[in-house]
Amino acid sequence: ADAPFDSNLADDLPGELLRIEGTVFGCDCETPLAGAIVDVWQADEGGGYDNEGFVLRGRIETDANGRYSFLTIKPGWYLNGAQYRPAHIHYKVSHEQGNALTTQLYFEGDPYIPIDPFVKDSLVIPLTPGQAKGRDALLGTFDIVLA
Repeated sequence: ADAPFDSNLADDLPGELLRIEGTVFGCDCETPLAGAIVDVWQADEGGGYDNEGFVLRGRIETDANGRYSFLTIKPGWYLNGAQYRPAHIHYKVSHEQGNALTTQLYFEGDPYIPIDPFVKDSLVIPLTPGQAKGRDALLGTFDIVLA
């Protein structure tokens, strides 16, 4: 609860810089939702979560066009029982005009996607090389529809 509003989760942490952006849409899949809250959290590059504070955790409010963007690092893998989970970012997205959605974002080409029971094709995005904050970074787009 009470994660800070912060679109820069990277905070000079070790790891591959990653910028994710997207649009939150209403249930018609066309109307952008201004003021939606995109709450994200993830593991660090070694697969560890900060369960005491807000490292790699933040909320972003969508702009007037329903757009959001945040800077982070690519999360690492961690064991879930006997197998690794693919790299992923957790999302909880809410807006007064739709039902809240809790989901996860995955990255194309991750070797653990085929064996993970939680992955759906619609949650996997490609990453392309680019720049963020004047540094080399991976860039991805993840659009969200609230029902």
